[in-house]
Amino acid sequence: MATSQISSPNQIASLTEETHATDSLTRLALRRLRRDYLTLAAMGVLLLLIILSMAAPLITNALQVSYTDTSPTDKFLPIGTGNHILGTDNLGRDLLSRLLYGGQVSLRIAFFASILSTTIGVAIGLVAGYYQGGPFGFIDDIIMWFITTLNSIPTLMLLILIASVLTPSVETLILVLTILSWTGIMRLVRGETLANRDREYIISAKALGAGPIRVMFMHILPNVFSVLITALAIEIGTLILVESALSFLGLGVRPPTPSWGNMLTGAQTYLRQGAHLAIFPGLMIVLTVLSLYLIGDGVRDAFDPRNTK
Repeated sequence: MATSQISSPNQIASLTEETHATDSLTRLALRRLRRDYLTLAAMGVLLLLIILSMAAPLITNALQVSYTDTSPTDKFLPIGTGNHILGTDNLGRDLLSRLLYGGQVSLRIAFFASILSTTIGVAIGLVAGYYQGGPFGFIDDIIMWFITTLNSIPTLMLLILIASVLTPSVETLILVLTILSWTGIMRLVRGETLANRDREYIISAKALGAGPIRVMFMHILPNVFSVLITALAIEIGTLILVESALSFLGLGVRPPTPSWGNMLTGAQTYLRQGAHLAIFPGLMIVLTVLSLYLIGDGVRDAFDPRNTK
């Protein structure tokens, strides 16, 4: 009895120390982020763009402009003309309102597609990496064979095939981007799982009776979380660029629904009459993608245990 009474407080103390150690790592990462002014500035820019896009109805109502109303007499108005703060396009539509509503579409596509692709990639990557080389190694072999086959198909051909089968819409584009982008996340998670599955804490968890699902999602996944956050931020930025490229090729969001990509596509014909039609959508894409890349890089550095800053 005496031994158990002595060991119990020791166990509690040990658990408390582990909790404080975990908390200190999180606090250390947050402290590094607070000192990383470039990452904070990128977060501020991205947050501002999101807020402005979400507030598009309020802003357009206040300015009494519309992103759909056309006016043949008001084509190619310069910046600062009346209520048209950023001028108008080739159909007389207000450019600022189209930028804001286009931001809603582009950001929604990129965010939803990246979240879906990350979810699929994480789940499959954990399974493939955990069972690689064991008695169930055929699972990893089948998954890698499927990914190799999928990646061997030219992306443009796959896009044209999907676009010809499915009705063009925002939801269709999210589905297409998800199908094309989950393999990269999967390979990353698979590699991290292979690096972690034979470590001491995993062996200890198995010895205590933890099953494969618990080991994968409760022990391995938290240890690749910082890598996932970085990959997710970069993935969102990449998908914004992909959506813009698809819209440029006519496989993305179809007019009159605005997106930054199809606004650039429509502006290429009118560069001499209104260069601002291409400058502002391009600037929004550059700012958003650059901010996401800087955030991903800053989060990676903040959670890096080798970082001594």
